[in-house]
Amino acid sequence: MVFYEITLLSVPEIIFAYSVEIAKYKNKFPVIPNFLEIALCEQGHMVFEHSDGRKELVCPGMLAPIFKDMVCNTYSYNNEKQKHTTVGIKAEYTLQRHNSDSFDFASLEKRMRSKCTILIPYHLPMEENYADIMNILKMICALFPEQSPHSRIKAISQWFFLTSVLTELVLKKLGDSNTQLPPSEYVYAEKAEQFINENYVYNPTVESIAAHLNISCGYLHRIFRDIKGMGITEYINTKKVSAAINLMENKNMSLREAAANVGITDPAYMSRLFKKVTGLACREYFRNKSIY
Repeated sequence: MVFYEITLLSVPEIIFAYSVEIAKYKNKFPVIPNFLEIALCEQGHMVFEHSDGRKELVCPGMLAPIFKDMVCNTYSYNNEKQKHTTVGIKAEYTLQRHNSDSFDFASLEKRMRSKCTILIPYHLPMEENYADIMNILKMICALFPEQSPHSRIKAISQWFFLTSVLTELVLKKLGDSNTQLPPSEYVYAEKAEQFINENYVYNPTVESIAAHLNISCGYLHRIFRDIKGMGITEYINTKKVSAAINLMENKNMSLREAAANVGITDPAYMSRLFKKVTGLACREYFRNKSIY
């Protein structure tokens, strides 16, 4: 696995967020200072042709980031219809490329304790993480066009959520082959996340999750927020809204129907929760997303 270690030196600013669906897709990337793009390929194959002549093929379901030091052309393979959702930011950052086959995890762990560091996988299939990552990207795409400060803050908070999910994905894959990972807190946080992902429809409480893990509620609260970057209730709510959006998009469900499928029987409460998580009312969210 190839991944990039990024240390943020300034607060990111979103400069674009949209979905692309086009035949004969083609784009060119020169060296762009302080630029970072995170895209997820939905349909069709995309070729990355680098300045040194290397060509890489991005398949549907793969993450396709562009970093400030990359010089490349991107285009659809054999003129296939190409579709991807993407978010670009501007920020000062340092960049290191790593390969998990020859990597010193201990040194990375030390750096991550002292700096604002994120990890982004390069041309990696998202597999079971695809739906969650796509929903986060689409939330950003819906929030970004809004001019209100609240919507812009929600958009950048979703970007940080996206990078935290990608960072955890890289750490998990490193942990599969590195006995130093994870520490006990990371293990508990991963088990709590897995329990929530499997049972969020049944409205788990902090108490029930802590009892399942045989640890105290206070300890669970602390380690989950420290490692996942958000509280347990916030994570459950985000998971429910993300799943509801997926049902409305792919199963043509109404908000009421989607709410019932994620364990919420009160449509009014679902409407409030939707706006709290995305920053937009349901109709407004889908109206803005349809523009792209």
